[in-house]
This record gives sequence, C-alpha cells and structure tokens, in this order.
Amino acid sequence: MDGFNPINSSTVIEQFVESVLQKYKPVYAFRSSFDYRNQIDFLAAMAEQMCRRNIFLVEYSELYDWTRNYFDHLGQEHDLSKLIGHFVQNKVFAHEGNSVFFRYNIFLSFFIAHRIQQSQAFREWLLESHRYTDYIPEIDIYCGLSRSDSAMIEFFSQEFEGFAKTLEDMVRPLAWADRLEKLTLPIVKKTEADAFADRIASQLTSELHHRHGMKL
Repeated sequence: MDGFNPINSSTVIEQFVESVLQKYKPVYAFRSSFDYRNQIDFLAAMAEQMCRRNIFLVEYSELYDWTRNYFDHLGQEHDLSKLIGHFVQNKVFAHEGNSVFFRYNIFLSFFIAHRIQQSQAFREWLLESHRYTDYIPEIDIYCGLSRSDSAMIEFFSQEFEGFAKTLEDMVRPLAWADRLEKLTLPIVKKTEADAFADRIASQLTSELHHRHGMKL
C-alpha cells in the first residue's frame, strides 16, 4: 500500500505506556530520581511477582508488601500508598474492592517483557520447562524491544529443532510407501468381505509391526 510504513508493534506499545506514565511531564509526584525508567522498572518487578505466583489479581496488602520489599532492596524510601495510588490514578493499576491488578493486559505483557530485559533470573525462570508457552505475546514484545538478542533466537531455534525431531519420529511410520508397492489384491467373494479386509490389513501392517516389535 502506497504511503504505508509498518511499525514494530512493541514500539507502539512502548509509546502508549510512555504516554500513560506521563514521561514528558516536567514535574513528577515523587522525588526526582523516580523518573519514567524507575517507574517501568518498578512495575516490571510487580509483574514478575504476579507471574511467579501465577496470580494476577492480588490483595492490596500483598502488593504493598511487594512494593516495600522492592524499595527496601534499592535502599529508597517512598510513601508507598501514595505511589500505588499514583499508578491507580494514571490507570496502570485498577483498584477494585481490596484487589489490585493491571488495568489492561497489554500493560501486563509490556512489563513482563521489560522484566525479561532487566532480570536474567526471571528470564531463565520463564524459559525453563516450556513455561514460555504461557508467555508467547510477552516474548514477542521482548524480541521487538531487544532485537539484537541472538541468544533468545538460538534458544527457540534449538527448541524448534527438538520438536521437529520428535514429530518426525512420530510420523515416520506413516510415510512408508513400500507396503503399497508390494500389496496384492486377492480374489474375494462377497461373503468373504471381512476376510478380505483382514488380509489387506495384514499386508499393510505386518512390516510395521516387525520393524518396531509391536503387537496387535
């Protein structure tokens, strides 16, 4: 299409997140060190906690504890209630009753992808034991954000090769054509239809059973 320039979807998502977090707003509600980058790092850490526990609708008190532990680890002090309220007000979090969650799935996916960038331990956790199959959209966003990550491409290349080999082994017996070339059709009467079918089946399956030591 004339005049159409495709845009990387992860770029669009990142721009949306930036606008929601008011990246270019001159005055923040918190200390100057808590800028846009600090905000997405914090939110990504909260997304990791949700993933590891497989709970995406969390009690406010639990999110508060995660937040306190996060900043204690960094050696920073914040008004934690005010901070969480900031993200609720900016519609990153939704706070309903006593539960808090990411308002949009795309936010959760983006922050998971960002956490893969920031934490090698989380990356390894997500990729082990085929757990990554639950995070395909997030990995897609991550690859858009980190286009030079050859290790991730190599990992999935090896995974694909492994699955392809397994599938090949499963369907190989079905690809044999030599039994059809040796097949002979006996003359059969209408009353012997069942016997006829049994003889055909025997010719088609005898070699398969012989090669694999299988029993009917």
